[in-house]
Amino acid sequence: MWNNDKKMQEEVNLAGSISVFAAGLKLKGDVDAPNDVRIDGTMEGNVSSDRKVMIGATGKIKGNIKAQEVHVMGEMKGDVYAKGLAKIGSTGKFNGSIISAHIEIEQGADIEASLTKIREVREMKKEEGSNLLDKIKELGPNHQKPSPKDKIQ
Repeated sequence: MWNNDKKMQEEVNLAGSISVFAAGLKLKGDVDAPNDVRIDGTMEGNVSSDRKVMIGATGKIKGNIKAQEVHVMGEMKGDVYAKGLAKIGSTGKFNGSIISAHIEIEQGADIEASLTKIREVREMKKEEGSNLLDKIKELGPNHQKPSPKDKIQ
């Protein structure tokens, strides 16, 4: 009983917290956060979050993102792995690969990407997400599945 109450309190605290990288901030390095992350500044590095990562309209990131949800409204060059929704907003500029259970691209978005839809994942180990990104890179954006050859007689 005590464990459930403590766990629920931790979840409530996390739900109310968000890490914000404000406009004008320049950051080089990786970020690993248990809470939501919003990037309005410029970042070079990878972001990992157990929750949502949002790149605001003024945000720019060069690196990979792994999160439950990813929303790009600014500029991003890199790969996205989202367990849930990956969304590129109408003001978003994206170049890279997206691997996600749900992919949404709003009208007006500027993208150059390879898209891979996967089944929804509840829990995934970090190394499994890395393996999927490596597999997508190996296949490349022009990879096509071999089609069965029709036999004509």
